[in-house]
Amino acid sequence: MKAFEFKQKQKKYFSSRVLILLSFVFSIIGCSKETETPPAPVYDNSVNSPLPTLSPITSNSGSGVTDVDGNTYSTVVLGNGQEWMAGNLKTTKYSNGDLIANESGVIATASVTDPGSGYKNGTYNNVALIGGNGMGATADITIDTGEVVAMTIINFGNDYLSGDILTVNDTLLSDTTIGCCIKIKVNATQWQNLTTGAWSHYNFDSQFENPYGKLYNYFVVADSRNVCPTGWHVPNDTEWNTLVSYLDPEAVVSTIGTQSYIAGGRMKSKGKQYWQTPNTYATNETGFSALPAGSRDTIGDFNYINISVGFWTSTELNTNEAYSRDVSYGSGGINRRAIDKNDGYSIRCLKD
Repeated sequence: MKAFEFKQKQKKYFSSRVLILLSFVFSIIGCSKETETPPAPVYDNSVNSPLPTLSPITSNSGSGVTDVDGNTYSTVVLGNGQEWMAGNLKTTKYSNGDLIANESGVIATASVTDPGSGYKNGTYNNVALIGGNGMGATADITIDTGEVVAMTIINFGNDYLSGDILTVNDTLLSDTTIGCCIKIKVNATQWQNLTTGAWSHYNFDSQFENPYGKLYNYFVVADSRNVCPTGWHVPNDTEWNTLVSYLDPEAVVSTIGTQSYIAGGRMKSKGKQYWQTPNTYATNETGFSALPAGSRDTIGDFNYINISVGFWTSTELNTNEAYSRDVSYGSGGINRRAIDKNDGYSIRCLKD
């Protein structure tokens, strides 16, 4: 909160006490919300500002492709010879028909952070845990000296996030109204501990399927059964560099961080129907039609819907990390990053 300064001319008839009182009143009235800084000029459907100098490219509609689930995708053929999907992958199966696990926020570990007090001693079986982002979890709870001394998760529920705080209906553990305030913290969801392929919708909500597709961990990408349709594959780091260099011949593709300040804009869908404003330098002249699908982090939390989108490459950096690309609402750039294999990112397939 910014303090306002007031300059007042001294007047002889004001006493010092009146001045002190006025200063106090004005200091209270002067508290207000900070003025927001207006966004810098950008290029999108509604703001006309100069674009950077762009090298000419060509983009034509491809023949399209259908995945093993029957989802169909438009495709674009670029002047560098690459044919890309023009939408994020939605499949629930590998190309051979095997199912990919749907990881929907199942509790992996949880602990009692406040044992409460005033409960009736004994063991209570299959007690419902309430609160947090999910539902369906139950636990066996043991009470001694009025407090929780042991807890075992019996049903792992779904849609939980690491950090969720759960409790119980206190009347189930007490024959009085005294018992109160057990707190159970979800320390990890299954997502955090996976070493095999899995997907989820953003925020476990299938409404995000269209237009954003699904979020996958890296283990889906690395699986030899191929998550992309037959004849297509998850592009490797070099193939992504080929795309970036085509869109910006001055791109620094070897860097970790921003490879180009214009290539991402040439890939982003225009306008603000999906993208948060400003959708900087979005031209979508490639037809790639990148949309802000958000992501899922290593502990299972969801972030950045309408703000950014990240895409896996098939190239790993080390045991724990693999390369990715991302674009965001506030920049025309594209970034190359090394991210944890347990993150959840989008997938775009490239024709073999």
